Amino acid sequence: MRTFGDPRVCLVTGASSGIGQATAPELLRAGHIVYGGARRLPQMATIREAGGHPLPMDVTREDDLLGRIAEAMARAAEARPGHENLGAES
Repeated sequence: MRTFGDPRVCLVTGASSGIGQATAPELLRAGHIVYGGARRLPQMATIREAGGHPLPMDVTREDDLLGRIAEAMARAAEARPGHENLGAES
């Protein structure tokens, strides 16, 4: 069972500017695994440099948003063996 001290997998939308861009590095500094989604990948260089994972994402398209959520969860599960049910509530 996870505790609040365990690293979490976080998907931050709008990570190329504003609140999303400010939030992603804070989550990384707190030890979490961060996937930052935005349409403008070049503006997410700071997230990549800080250890995050930029994802091209358009939240106005539901299929794109759901696909990127699934991609982030799959990539996180691969990186964290034993955590295959990431995102599932118990």
